[in-house]
Amino acid sequence: MPSKRPTLRQRLTRRLTALSGKRTIVEILPGGVAATCLKVDRGKVQVVSHAHSAAPEDALRRGGVHAVRAALASQALPHGQEVAVSLPRHLAIVKWLTLPSAPDAELREMVIFQAEKRIPFALKRVALAYQKCGPTHDGQQRVILLAVENSVVEAHEQALQEAGLQPRCLTVSSLAAARAAIDWDTGLSDASTMLVRLARRTVEIDLIEQRQHRFGRAAALSEVETDREAWLQRVVAEIKRTETAYRSQGGAVCSELIAYGPLADEQQLLARLGELLGKRCRPFQARSLEQASSQLPVPLGLFQPGCADLLTGMRPQAKRSRMPWLAVLAAVLLLALGFNFYRELQAIEAEVAQLEGQYSLVSAGAKRYREADRAIDSVQEWNAGRATTTEIMHALASRLPNKVFVRHLSYVDGARLSLDATSTDPDTPNEVPGLLTADPRILAARTENQATNERDGKALYDFNLELELR
Repeated sequence: MPSKRPTLRQRLTRRLTALSGKRTIVEILPGGVAATCLKVDRGKVQVVSHAHSAAPEDALRRGGVHAVRAALASQALPHGQEVAVSLPRHLAIVKWLTLPSAPDAELREMVIFQAEKRIPFALKRVALAYQKCGPTHDGQQRVILLAVENSVVEAHEQALQEAGLQPRCLTVSSLAAARAAIDWDTGLSDASTMLVRLARRTVEIDLIEQRQHRFGRAAALSEVETDREAWLQRVVAEIKRTETAYRSQGGAVCSELIAYGPLADEQQLLARLGELLGKRCRPFQARSLEQASSQLPVPLGLFQPGCADLLTGMRPQAKRSRMPWLAVLAAVLLLALGFNFYRELQAIEAEVAQLEGQYSLVSAGAKRYREADRAIDSVQEWNAGRATTTEIMHALASRLPNKVFVRHLSYVDGARLSLDATSTDPDTPNEVPGLLTADPRILAARTENQATNERDGKALYDFNLELELR
């Protein structure tokens, strides 16, 4: 839905707001929105206003952008206001890349190349954005890749415009919160620290080490939100699972947990979390802010421009055609050496391209074979009780197609394992047993309890996989 041309009053209001150092941030939350207005006064950031608006129950049942529209309708924001917006972490795919240091133009092409390999959707279906997050110890650079489906971005952008707002930046909440922790939190050290958004329906967990955003994930808690003890145990389990996954990638042990979000001010809850996790747990505290700031990491992270912006819709750039130069070269070759030599040159180029394709297939097969060997070794270690659940899940996931996502692994007895997984393709669950039993060390594999579910408008296929080792 195209936005209306702003009136003279609205344009003047925007200009005065920019001169006064004000910036309004809208957080899209599960079940509502939060709006925060910040400004700079004498070199310090102050909170002008902060309000939360929940969607009605009927809109919550419909879910998705319907709840956002209903919450925005009840949120009193100036019409025509330019806002920076954050989406919930679970709506995005976030990847952490390590790339060679390069100029921005070359880095952009490298990010797109990695996105084609790592994003389980065609790039034309997603909005991409990336953000540099610092150098590595060996001279390379860490980059955060962000992908959200175009339909999600367009639906939220339209909902904001229908509410009379002008989105100027759209990113993901956990990226903004991690940026705020690095730039604003008074007690953040160089040690590995866990940043956790505590809410009833979701938990967002991010790892920060050496003041760089290194890892993160989100988990839904809606099925246990009404049972406080079950909710707490689930949060502890998700935190431990995230830390184990980070440790498996070479990360350090986390020494501290920084909480933010709706439940971050509950001292008893933080004390209980610290007791269960064996870590120091404290709320987010921002410098130069007098009031409690545990609700403000996302607005602080978006207060200054520079976050990965999905509204730009990064796409692969069409390279300049070289056909005129090739045509000139072909004409010279035809004139100098004759048409037969030119045909021979084309045959050689086709053969080279075919050999390159075969080499690529062989390399991919060899890599998958090595990953399969590591998967079998890890599974055997699991049977002997020497490997962690996360290591086994990672090992088996490397054996499975890219369309299959491992959700949970459990040990049954003897040499039997049970695996919960989800596929984006209806035929893949039936192909999985054959892929796994191709290795002689796996005696049997079968799929059970297949079910089709719809999540965020997409059909997903859940199934259970039973494995038996020799």
